[in-house]
Amino acid sequence: LAAAAAATGPKHRIRRTHSNNDQSRSINIINQSGVQVDIFWIHAQTRELAHSNTEGVGIPFGGDSSISSFVGHEFEVQEMPDRYGQCHGPTDGACRTTHFRVSRNEDQTFTLWDDFEITAEDHRTRAMEKAKETVAGCSLEDTLHNNNNNNNLDPAEQINRLSRCMDQRIQQTLAETQEEIEFQASVRVDMGHRLVHYACRDADNFTLTEPLHTRTWTYVHPTTRLKSLHKVDVPFETPESVVSVVEHVITDAQCQALEHYATAESQT
Repeated sequence: LAAAAAATGPKHRIRRTHSNNDQSRSINIINQSGVQVDIFWIHAQTRELAHSNTEGVGIPFGGDSSISSFVGHEFEVQEMPDRYGQCHGPTDGACRTTHFRVSRNEDQTFTLWDDFEITAEDHRTRAMEKAKETVAGCSLEDTLHNNNNNNNLDPAEQINRLSRCMDQRIQQTLAETQEEIEFQASVRVDMGHRLVHYACRDADNFTLTEPLHTRTWTYVHPTTRLKSLHKVDVPFETPESVVSVVEHVITDAQCQALEHYATAESQT
């Protein structure tokens, strides 16, 4: 059930590690403590504190910080003195500290609260929370209450009613999620069309991003077998997608024909 709810629920963010090492984790720390704090990695053997993860700048109240870490790493969070050099600990105004450890779970977020306690969320806790929300109101007590507290129901019938309730809730969640997916897809498509028109209609003044690197593409004509070399700029490249800009791939006459066709299509 938790897995089903997690699959259908809205995604907070894409879960991924920052390298090919299956022990690496990207974690996020949110500061809701009311004071500025700093974060230090604790050496596993010596228990000494390493340098500041924020280069001494700290995380202001309401801010957050992302850290590339590994499973099992421990961190110490330290309260930083205010502009008057004072901390706000309950004991003689001492600067407070607390600790957290990186688990094996993905998408970990650690939130520091005003009592200097840390709560942790990850993909498992969010899945369980979503599962509870999905089947809320489907407990056996709720099922009996909706049946006028008829405790004489056969146990099998009680289970059947509970299953039907959960099925209805999950179907409702699936429908809501599908509606959200369709809306987001329509927004992306609409934005894509607008960006294409912006880029193409302002071709004379449109400045391309500086290429990350340049390649050479060799084109072999299918009939004549003649070869031609083309410069290929790559302004954007990720493991998921690549943008390549090829110069002089068609003649001016062919380009004008395409422009004429596109203009005619837009007017129909």
